[in-house]
Amino acid sequence: MMKPRTILYAFLLLVAVGAGAIAIWHFDLGPPWGITKEDLAREGGRSWV
Repeated sequence: MMKPRTILYAFLLLVAVGAGAIAIWHFDLGPPWGITKEDLAREGGRSWV
């Protein structure tokens, strides 16, 4: 079983990523590196990985 601290960090990371993604998509903001929803769709969502 994972350590409680590892679970906490994983949960906080998930929340931060989820909140950031929702904010970008909901408010139609472009991330700092200039990727748009159209770019993500064209690249299958992996253009920035």
